[in-house]
Amino acid sequence: MKVLWENLFRKNSSQSKIAHLLKETIIFTDLKNHEIETIEKIINPRSFRAGETVFRQGDGGVGMYLIASGSVNIFLDEASENQEMKQSLITRLFTGDFFGESALVIEGGKRSATVVAREDSELLGFFYPDLLQLIKSNPTAGNKILFRLGEVLGTRLRETNKQIISLISENENLKKELGRKGNDETHYSKSYFT
Repeated sequence: MKVLWENLFRKNSSQSKIAHLLKETIIFTDLKNHEIETIEKIINPRSFRAGETVFRQGDGGVGMYLIASGSVNIFLDEASENQEMKQSLITRLFTGDFFGESALVIEGGKRSATVVAREDSELLGFFYPDLLQLIKSNPTAGNKILFRLGEVLGTRLRETNKQIISLISENENLKKELGRKGNDETHYSKSYFT
């Protein structure tokens, strides 16, 4: 049976799930529909099973990933006092989140954390060579992405600086508190023995 009319109030149903996800991501939000279609053609879908490593801290970075479905854990690998490696959970990311974007601006840079699929996940890879090709073929779209990348990296740097300042302040307060306790113990021990 042929439909005589469609739902006129439905948003553009021809827009794919991937295109919608890209448009909702800050890095691609300024792109026009035809530019989003170009990105859709060059992204690299990847599937990861729960517990599978996406990349490890120290690996060479080749690009960023956008989570189309599922979730990932991001860990910082650290050597413990006895030199055993341990992982500290930094954050969890979910559908619509992205990670690894610094690899788009730091050629040959190393990954700063380890990412592991928390559940079966579909990721969309946007890689450095793809960005370079886009900049050559469509400089306007490439510059829009670079501008947003700069904004994202700047925001993350600002937030990291705030956290560092907070930790320094906490550390200084602890030192003062321990110094006071140390002085109190010294005072008590002197008065006890005199």
